[in-house]
Amino acid sequence: MPSPNPPSRGLDLATRLQDACREVALAPLPGARDLPVVAGITPRCVFVEPLENVRARATELLADSTKVFVHHEAIVYELDSGGNRRLLTLSRSGAVEAVASAILANLFVCEHAEPGRDPMQFGPPQQFVALLLSSSPVRAALPTISVYATRPIFDAEFILQGPGWHPETGVLVHGPDVEPMPHEPPGPGTPALDRLPPRLRALMTNFCFRSPADVVAAVAAMITGLLANRFAAVGKAIVLIDGNQPGLGKTLLARVIGIILDGGDPRAIHFTLDDEELAKRLCATIRDGTASVVLIDNAKLKAGGVVSSPVLEANSMAPVISLRILGQSANFVRPNDLTWFLTMNDTKTSPDLLSRGLPIRLRYEGDPRHREFAGAEPIAFANAHRAELLGELAGMVVRWNLAGRPAGAKRHRCDEWARTIGGILEVAGLPEFLDNLDEAAASFNSVLDEVSALAEAVLAQESPESFSFDQAPDADESSRPLKGRAELRPIWGMPAGGWEPLFRRASVQGPALEAAKSQQAKATLIGNFLSTNLNREVPIQVQSRTGRARLVAFDGAQRQKRYAFAMSWDAPAPRRLLGGLPPDRPGRDVPSPIAAISESRAPLTAKASTGQPPPGLQPDPDLPEVSLGEPPIAEVHPAQIVATKRHGDRRRQG
Repeated sequence: MPSPNPPSRGLDLATRLQDACREVALAPLPGARDLPVVAGITPRCVFVEPLENVRARATELLADSTKVFVHHEAIVYELDSGGNRRLLTLSRSGAVEAVASAILANLFVCEHAEPGRDPMQFGPPQQFVALLLSSSPVRAALPTISVYATRPIFDAEFILQGPGWHPETGVLVHGPDVEPMPHEPPGPGTPALDRLPPRLRALMTNFCFRSPADVVAAVAAMITGLLANRFAAVGKAIVLIDGNQPGLGKTLLARVIGIILDGGDPRAIHFTLDDEELAKRLCATIRDGTASVVLIDNAKLKAGGVVSSPVLEANSMAPVISLRILGQSANFVRPNDLTWFLTMNDTKTSPDLLSRGLPIRLRYEGDPRHREFAGAEPIAFANAHRAELLGELAGMVVRWNLAGRPAGAKRHRCDEWARTIGGILEVAGLPEFLDNLDEAAASFNSVLDEVSALAEAVLAQESPESFSFDQAPDADESSRPLKGRAELRPIWGMPAGGWEPLFRRASVQGPALEAAKSQQAKATLIGNFLSTNLNREVPIQVQSRTGRARLVAFDGAQRQKRYAFAMSWDAPAPRRLLGGLPPDRPGRDVPSPIAAISESRAPLTAKASTGQPPPGLQPDPDLPEVSLGEPPIAEVHPAQIVATKRHGDRRRQG
């Protein structure tokens, strides 16, 4: 039956025109994106469809986008701004960032239609985003970044992985496309700088390295950063950059390495002896950034201060970094694929920190402000030639890989790191890797200063100007001999408990001794110090005389461990002093833990060749008869042996 009031032709055309205008208004404009739509939710985050269905559709869109990742404790979004890619944090430890909703609107939009009205679209509501990013199924569905870097990364087979997402290894690279450039080094007689590839050589020219080994150590630090992900589980050295005075470019060197590895300046963390405060600074810097370089800058202490930080020692080598988050009862946890740097000026470090270190020493005599620079400014050069510098470093790794990956010969506490980096550098014609370790240990190690002070305290009570120790005793036959000296056995020593007066006189372990509540605790503390420092060779100086000392140990009566110093002078004693011993000094209350052996060119034994002790010298029944060895010079004149026992001024001489 026809409508009683059929629409007029004009009304029909008007309706069609309105519909067409509406469609035109809703049509995508040039540049508009055709984004997926998630329905079933209102702008006020009211679900008009089952919540789990809406969440599942949104989760699928996030996972398929390959733009959203799980990175450590955070969910991040890969932002591409004109070819410059970086990560933006959406949520961290369940706390959603305020911009997360706006960022996810780049991946999908929500849509809702009221009855009789056109559908309306809107960005994901903040409550829905919080629900989404806090959901365990969402984290499980998202790809996980195992390694993130702003430079190419070598995989398990040392194959270079370039820019982009590598799902098979979980590596995401935001950085330049680098072409490895293997370099054929010149012969071993060439200076270390001249054996570097051209761009690295130009970069390093303006740094005043103390020795060729320090040049090689700087290259080792760069390669360590390039392969940092390889050493996360096994540990790698912390880079200790030291200078003999301010203004030599220690921080500059660390910044340059950070620019090469990350494409930007590392954020410097100022060192403090307050370990809790240092942990807060570390956590804030590492947690908020994506840089792979941790720079603890300017470890500046008062005279006699020691750089010692349990939080730094533990986290720099730990497979996993764990730091307390400020204001929360939770820890920030991430794999330790970072490269750690510490800069300082003639600063002493704790033995634990030193044993973890890769030293780079800078040295300049005179005012550094008057230095003349031959090359380009390092920061500008590193920024301008970053891809080429990375290519030369990667070329060293590729060349070593093609050579069969030979292991380096140098040893370090981080053994696998030392074998790998040492092998790469040896193939690259830079065998001086870690050659500066012993010398740096002597100058950096604060405990060696304490051992020297202890030896000098022993000598000070013994009138050392009256004796010559050009033949040094050695208690442990397996120990390393003093350089260039004949070796003899000590004929006296003291147990650990007898050393306390000498420790106090030398101001060694003073606070710890004061804190010890019993004599047994003090003896244990002293024994631990002595046993830890056995066979360490240290310099000594008493008055104008210099030499070397080494702490040794042997079994005394009833197998009680006794300790003594083996000492040798750099120059013989004055001839006028060789005729005899100084008179005993009254009031001496500190026993002696040394065996003083005067200059002699005759074969020395604990007993004379007749089998009897020399006149006036009776053998100690607690000590074995020991041959003291054959000296290197055959000329003979009388020997003098002084055995000093621990009972006050009682001496026996022959």
